[in-house]
Amino acid sequence: MGNFQLYQIASVEQKQDVDGIRLVYKTTDESVISQADLNTLISKADSASYVSNIAESLNPVEAQLKDEIAALEKSNPIPFGLYLVVEEEAPSGYVAGAPFFVQLPSMESDDETSTTEWFTDVVAHPKNASNDLTKKIIHDDGTEVDSDTVAANSKITYKVSGTVPYLTEGEIAAEDAKITISDILNNDSTLTFDRQNITFNFYNSKTDKTLLGSETLGVREAGKSFTLEITDKEKLAKYTGKYFEVTYVVSVGEISAEDQEDLNVNTATISKNGEANPEQPEVPVYTFGIKITKTGVDETGTASKALEGVEFGLYPDNNGTIGETVIVTDTTDKNGNLTFDGLDADYNNGQGTVYWLKEEATVNGYTLLANPIKVTLIPIIGEDGKSYTLNYKIDDQEEATSDTDRVADVTVENQKGFSLPATGGMGTYLFTIGGIVIMAGAAFALIAMKKRA
Repeated sequence: MGNFQLYQIASVEQKQDVDGIRLVYKTTDESVISQADLNTLISKADSASYVSNIAESLNPVEAQLKDEIAALEKSNPIPFGLYLVVEEEAPSGYVAGAPFFVQLPSMESDDETSTTEWFTDVVAHPKNASNDLTKKIIHDDGTEVDSDTVAANSKITYKVSGTVPYLTEGEIAAEDAKITISDILNNDSTLTFDRQNITFNFYNSKTDKTLLGSETLGVREAGKSFTLEITDKEKLAKYTGKYFEVTYVVSVGEISAEDQEDLNVNTATISKNGEANPEQPEVPVYTFGIKITKTGVDETGTASKALEGVEFGLYPDNNGTIGETVIVTDTTDKNGNLTFDGLDADYNNGQGTVYWLKEEATVNGYTLLANPIKVTLIPIIGEDGKSYTLNYKIDDQEEATSDTDRVADVTVENQKGFSLPATGGMGTYLFTIGGIVIMAGAAFALIAMKKRA
């Protein structure tokens, strides 16, 4: 709901002349607006916006103003005059409309009957511009998304775009006039700008990509933010109300389970003379993980215990089988746990993204797993169209839902190893060696006989 404020600029006097009675505006405060200035302002289309710059020097009028309608209520009548209407707060998702004048009474002419009618109940319909500031992630194929899944040590391409707020001639002429466009990455995240310079392009409109100019600036705060501040009067006049785009690349570093939530806070803002946009778009990105819990039968053979120091390798999928090149290897801790973090996954029509776990080395007394473990990560987007949860499958078993933040839990149990027993004394070994020698001699004799034949 919009919030409007009403200011009286002038009162109305009736004057009689040869053409009849006419209404004349007389300024209510010569120290704020002189009579000569008032006559000039009324004839200028941009005058209301100019007067709004000095609205703080005027006394607001106690009158009820309806949302999107400035109505002078019969229950609270106000004197005839010229009034300035300023929208102090715009409806959600919109930017405030330009200030405008309301004349009371208002005159309307009927061309068909050549008559003029005066109205004392005035209804105004201010127009709000939609807040079109957006921040998107751009894929290689050009598609734009509101959120995405990413992997550690990868790149993300962002695009911030929107319409520069409209500045009137009076606002541009003001000493503190400025347009500010900024983007901030969460300082606690692993995201950093890939380059040190960011370039803004300004166009006629979103559909008319005639380039009006470009502005280049450096990133700040250790590669975590950039802010474009335009104060030059000529540039303000050129870019006001025009469409802009800025595209940049962000690097994703190493990601732990604790880091994943920090990737979700990065916002873009645009402001006019320090007044921020009513909405600040955020583009969350999400990663996934696989947690291994490694156990084995203890010395009693009746209970399980955590196995520390077991090495696992994470492999990609190769058409339904384990890939040849390992992505990363790591070993279990004292609790038998190991987590591979910062993994990307795609929904792929419900098929998800497949990874393979291969046990590379185990601890003494236990046997290696005979086969690798297939883990399918299936990201599920929420009803808000941005947030993700995780479903997963282990070796094509029934689909499960992650109880923690987008991490699949895999429990792997090792069995005790065994050796064939050796019985008897040295005599046993002598007989064994003798048997091997006899067999070797027989083989040589057979070869020699075939050669003579």
